Amino acid sequence: MGSFSFLATKYFITAALVVPLSEIDKYTGKFAALPVVTVLGLVWLRIEGQSVKKISEHA
Repeated sequence: MGSFSFLATKYFITAALVVPLSEIDKYTGKFAALPVVTVLGLVWLRIEGQSVKKISEHA
């Protein structure tokens, strides 16, 4: 996968998950997007092949 298409895919998937959760949270107060963003960031680092040490620094 090319770097631009991978970047676009990351942005699309992240937005597709975070935006609805943020909207739901706005009305119900039952979801928080920050933990989702944190987990997604860790997943993206792993998919990109970053070392476990670097990933653990972001956890």
